[in-house]
Amino acid sequence: MIILIIYCLLFFISLIINIYISIVEKGYKNKKNKKEFTGCELSHEILDLYSNNNSYILLTKGDSLYNSLRDTIKLDEYSFDESSLYAIAVSALKSYEAIDKKNSSVYKNRDKLSKLVFYMVVLSYIMIIMGTLLNEFTFSVIGIALITVVTLYDLYLINVYKNNIPKIVKNLSSNGLIDKDEKTDIKKCMEVESLRSLTRLISVINTLLDALIPYE
Repeated sequence: MIILIIYCLLFFISLIINIYISIVEKGYKNKKNKKEFTGCELSHEILDLYSNNNSYILLTKGDSLYNSLRDTIKLDEYSFDESSLYAIAVSALKSYEAIDKKNSSVYKNRDKLSKLVFYMVVLSYIMIIMGTLLNEFTFSVIGIALITVVTLYDLYLINVYKNNIPKIVKNLSSNGLIDKDEKTDIKKCMEVESLRSLTRLISVINTLLDALIPYE
């Protein structure tokens, strides 16, 4: 019963966050930035400020993200082509993530741990599946323990990214890439976008909790 309650609570938290994201997105996706940069153009402008950065910028059909293993900034179709405040906020977040990886110990450590984290996630799913098929609760507990460690690490990274947002906005303004009166709106868009990672984490946790519900 406890697992089911946690599952339902996380589901409703995720639902509320997604509704909030959709509302903010709708408002700022209709508001163009004054410099008329598209997300792709802004990413190039940001990277040009740092001559030691050779990251690639690619269009993706999935969510916008920075792939640290391939040093590639992937922007979804909207963030790549559009010039709204939300589009450039997303592209700026991913671009500065690429820049910070060369200077921040947090990002460097993340790169070192990325493969280990990947294997832990895979192993956690294997344990959950084995626990379900063999009706062995111990395997499921091991799987939950592994994904909990990964989740805590991801939450730590999300907090680091969120704390970097004021610095990113200030940098964009000081380099003339956004107007000063756009700073508050850009900051809000970035904060909302950072919540998207949280909803993905909740989705992963609920998938695992769903596998444990039959054991209650």
